[in-house]
Amino acid sequence: MHYGTAITACGKAGEWDKAVNILHAMAQDKVETNTIIFNAAIGACASGGDWKRALQLFSGMPRGDIERSIITLNTIASACKIAGEWEKALALFGIIAEKTVELNTIVFNSLISACEKGA
Repeated sequence: MHYGTAITACGKAGEWDKAVNILHAMAQDKVETNTIIFNAAIGACASGGDWKRALQLFSGMPRGDIERSIITLNTIASACKIAGEWEKALALFGIIAEKTVELNTIVFNSLISACEKGA
């Protein structure tokens, strides 16, 4: 079974909770996860409107030694934007400043747009 494909399919079907369950099952079965798997799960949560779960997954990535990518940052910024959580989006700037992930215009635009939506 390709877990990433299953998580992505769950996200597209609006079944974010199933996507998260697959991610948890991977951990229980000691199946190695990676940035792509986490991005898919965070994206599923964002699409499903569960920004809090998306932030929990995002926050847990460093504990699992999973690197955050530009896609991770853009996905979590979009989740904050969709939910109108501009304060959380603004807090991401602090997290980003501590990391060495190279940012691009898309991430900055997503964060700014999230802040704008909340204003």
